[in-house]
Amino acid sequence: MNTVYWKPGSRFRCDAAAAHSELEAERARRGGYLSASDVLDVAASEDSSIHYEFEWDDSTAAHEYRLSQARHLTRSLIVVVEERPTRAYESIPLKVAAPEEDGPDTRGDSVYVSVADVRQKPEWNECVLQKFRADIDALRKRYQTVQELSAVFSAIDSALEDVA
Repeated sequence: MNTVYWKPGSRFRCDAAAAHSELEAERARRGGYLSASDVLDVAASEDSSIHYEFEWDDSTAAHEYRLSQARHLTRSLIVVVEERPTRAYESIPLKVAAPEEDGPDTRGDSVYVSVADVRQKPEWNECVLQKFRADIDALRKRYQTVQELSAVFSAIDSALEDVA
């Protein structure tokens, strides 16, 4: 029997093993394939372990979808800076000063800041570098079985040592 759990950082409340079992049953029923629409079909039943992971109120769901579209739109803008195309905005974690505490409180929210501002503000640039390192670590884990990429990851590691 395989161990099943949610990816670290996931915000799902339902039992991962139960969700996996339901999705595997549906995948088998559908001949070995599972689409996002199939997952919604499973979740539609109030008896499903994943039912409450979805927003079923249409007006709230519509607003969340529009927020997703806004994020996509913002991430998709490209500007030319110094003759090189680059994204217009960078997403960084929102840091807010908590009035009852001495230091900043990092929330799960992200904000979009100008790439030009990231270049001028060391703390924002560090946020982008941290995000890059996390993205590289995620890629390394995802493609750890592909031997041909080990040289690529070694080169990235060497370059990051120079940045640190």
